[in-house]
Amino acid sequence: FNLLEKLLQWSRLQTGRMDYKPTNFNFNDLTQAVTDLLVANAMGKGIKLTSHIEPELNIFGDLNMAHAILRNLTSNAIKFTSQDGTVNITAHSISENEAEITVSDTGIGMNQKQIDNLFKVDYQHSTKGTKGEEGTGLGLLLCKEFVDRNGGNIRVESEAGAGCKFIFTLPKAQ
Repeated sequence: FNLLEKLLQWSRLQTGRMDYKPTNFNFNDLTQAVTDLLVANAMGKGIKLTSHIEPELNIFGDLNMAHAILRNLTSNAIKFTSQDGTVNITAHSISENEAEITVSDTGIGMNQKQIDNLFKVDYQHSTKGTKGEEGTGLGLLLCKEFVDRNGGNIRVESEAGAGCKFIFTLPKAQ
């Protein structure tokens, strides 16, 4: 079902049939909704899921897209983190107009070649999670598209064996 949902979103986005409906929303509320959704997955692997969000951080963007970005990045962090690891979501203002959100983990990390190919349509990036979880790599492509559509940027910092940080920006509500 998850794969089908991602394929439908990708198709709608690529054909211009996905509406972009920006609104003001509180990022702490969004983070709480995503962590509530994924806490059972984290607990099932013995992973500590935490968040540190700047109080009253309000974002201007498409709430559904922002939810999909945060849900996918957090789900991936859980997937690639081993027992007793940590996944953390942080968000804070970096300027008057922009917020920076980071999803970091203590997982398996990536080498530079993997990082260089993450957001490429023509490269099939799918690695099994720490408990054999399957993936397609399509979720990260959607994340990039959604971040771009909302006027932000996304990047990755990682080393093999040393976890990952997915860092993206979104416009703040004015």
